[in-house]
Amino acid sequence: MSRSKERTQLADARARARAARMQFADAVQATKARLTPAHLKEDARQAVAERLTEAKQTTRRAIRRHPLLTGAAVAGLAASLFWKPARSVAVYGMRASQFIWLNRNLWRSTNDET
Repeated sequence: MSRSKERTQLADARARARAARMQFADAVQATKARLTPAHLKEDARQAVAERLTEAKQTTRRAIRRHPLLTGAAVAGLAASLFWKPARSVAVYGMRASQFIWLNRNLWRSTNDET
């Protein structure tokens, strides 16, 4: 190989190394900019907003598909908030379900414990 060819290859290698170094430095700067607190806060806000929108749409679809069930649930909630007999029934129901949940092993057959 001649000296001029070696010098040309060396210059090309240096140029490629310089370009790679510049590209790496640009990538590091872009990553630093992406990880600033303001940018992370904006990303988190946007993610929460998307999930809230999705939850709202899911709820609306469920209400439209089951209007009677929704009406009954709203009436039951209103009754349990403002009508004392409904609150008493709800409290006793919760106590009974807690008692059953805590003592569920009494009703479980021995073959089910695997």
